Amino acid sequence: MSRKTESKRFILSVVGRIFDPIGILGPFVIKLKCLLQDLWTLGVDWDSELQPKLRHKWQQWSSEAEGLTEIKIPRFYLVDVDQELSSVDIHCFSDTSKSAYGTILYL
Repeated sequence: MSRKTESKRFILSVVGRIFDPIGILGPFVIKLKCLLQDLWTLGVDWDSELQPKLRHKWQQWSSEAEGLTEIKIPRFYLVDVDQELSSVDIHCFSDTSKSAYGTILYL
């Protein structure tokens, strides 16, 4: 991440650049979205610098983001698509808190 002025505008631009169409990074990105919620709730101006507590949250998130390039997830789910399947199970899990919710489905 380039180090510009750490402001609400900058953080929103970072959120907008994250491409995650199937939500694999959801547990990681939700931290940034909760930070944005805090910025809106506190009424922080678009270009003013972050308060020390919020800046710490941002710096912690951005330092964790550097490790995301190491994640590799294979996209092929079935071993042999020509093989006839006898059964398929779908497992769904969901959870919620005061600040976020999440759901995931496994085949």
